[in-house]
Amino acid sequence: MEQELAQWLSEKESGRVWSRQTCIAARRWSRRFLDFWQTYYPATTLGQINPEIMAHYRSHKFPTIDQVTQARECCYLRSFFAWAVAHNLLISSPILGWPKIRLGQPTRKSLTLDHIRKILTAMPGHTPLEIRDRAIVELFYATGIRLSELVALDLSDVDLAGGRLFVRHGKGDKGRMLPLIASARLWLRRYLLSARPLWTTPACHALFLSSTRKRRMDFAVISLLMKSLRRKTRITRLSPHLLRHTCATHLLQAGVSLPYLQLFLGHSRIATTQRYLHLTALECQKDYDLAHPRDKWNL
Repeated sequence: MEQELAQWLSEKESGRVWSRQTCIAARRWSRRFLDFWQTYYPATTLGQINPEIMAHYRSHKFPTIDQVTQARECCYLRSFFAWAVAHNLLISSPILGWPKIRLGQPTRKSLTLDHIRKILTAMPGHTPLEIRDRAIVELFYATGIRLSELVALDLSDVDLAGGRLFVRHGKGDKGRMLPLIASARLWLRRYLLSARPLWTTPACHALFLSSTRKRRMDFAVISLLMKSLRRKTRITRLSPHLLRHTCATHLLQAGVSLPYLQLFLGHSRIATTQRYLHLTALECQKDYDLAHPRDKWNL
């Protein structure tokens, strides 16, 4: 099983079927799946997998994870077993009868301006660590950048003089250029001058560094930062994705167009941006009616 999983992942990575981040997540999933296999079915080969074994896996795994994670698990399993069938390692997929998990529209609400002020007030930025954390939060709110995109940033991706940020590793490995407002430039400059030099090494090109490991920051550091801010501000929903959603919502409320937000957020289709911001067809129609000049002429 371990060899087949490794081959499946290798083909996905070399063929650029999935984005870099999706491949990383799939590799983590494969390790968890292999742990289950080695614990309960160490003598069973891939060709011996049957629906009963996979039903055991589902009853063991799914009660402990949310619906979104369940859908992701099914995605990886379907892909792996389809690959195995295509390579004549299985006659048919053992999860053919599994129902598709349909996810409802998220009910996530954006933060208010008062919430943002409360978060920033809780981050005075006196010590080098506080300066780094403030720069991170300022960047999340200023650019709507994804967590994976922020962690992947290098020094060369920041142009403080030009007020620009280049996201090289966006979703689907698509890049985009983002503007930097004055407050984000201010805290990034403070971080680069007074905090980052304390932790860097000549070979390190990452923008944000771990203060203890002195290398590129990982997701766990951001998770601890958000946990600390939730405790300080009592904003229980606070997360990088909520700051991204809030940034986009506040820009939309300020009059920024939907096509620009699509490019800004790195969405492939404008319909994704519309769903992301919970815009209904009726709301878009109202904006259209107000904006189009023709009906303003009495001709």
